[in-house]
Amino acid sequence: MLVEQITSGGTVTYLHHDQAGSTRLLTSSTGAKEASFTYDSYGNTTGTTGTTKTPLGYDAQYTSADTGLIYLRARTYDPATAQFVSRDPLTAVSGEPYSYAGDNPLNATDPSGLLFGISLPSWEEVGEGITGWGDTLTFGTTNWIREELGNNNINPCSTAYQTGGYAGLATAALIPGEGEAGLAVEGADVASRPDELSRAISESSLRWRRHCRIRRRERYFASLCLIRAGQRLRAG
Repeated sequence: MLVEQITSGGTVTYLHHDQAGSTRLLTSSTGAKEASFTYDSYGNTTGTTGTTKTPLGYDAQYTSADTGLIYLRARTYDPATAQFVSRDPLTAVSGEPYSYAGDNPLNATDPSGLLFGISLPSWEEVGEGITGWGDTLTFGTTNWIREELGNNNINPCSTAYQTGGYAGLATAALIPGEGEAGLAVEGADVASRPDELSRAISESSLRWRRHCRIRRRERYFASLCLIRAGQRLRAG
């Protein structure tokens, strides 16, 4: 994916990135090479060609032209020292108060300045996780409602959806209702076989429609709330 940079004078430049996301090449609107950049593992610029500049350098993050510091949202990173300039507010979890990418930038990244090496989920993944949780907790009723509404653009094979499904199984086991405790225990066994999760949800949906009709109205309104929440998160 190309990123377009437009100056105040209207000059268009395209940014080309490597697999890590760092800006490595700048080209003009005609495709001519305008500049190139190389970096070491910790983000120090080791070589440049051309005169065209961009503030989006190492890992495609904003780099101050005055200080050389890199803005990583939660904290500011100094590639000259390979350290953040402030403590990690999640030090209790990361165990690394100042180090960048756990001192292993070849295999890890730190795009948010928190929890090195751990990619934070996107809004789409969060939405799919909530959907998987709701589908499992309501025994497939939320899935059925989405199908009825013609809005079922969920990927049940995604890791986020299946993780949400496991959370739904755990929730059902903790707060079972009438006739649901057995299904929750059975679901715990299914959790060890991810390939069967979607089939289990479908079968549970049939059982729900057969045995739990008296509680459908209450679950219906709860399901609608879950669907709307998931849609808002997926839309960003």
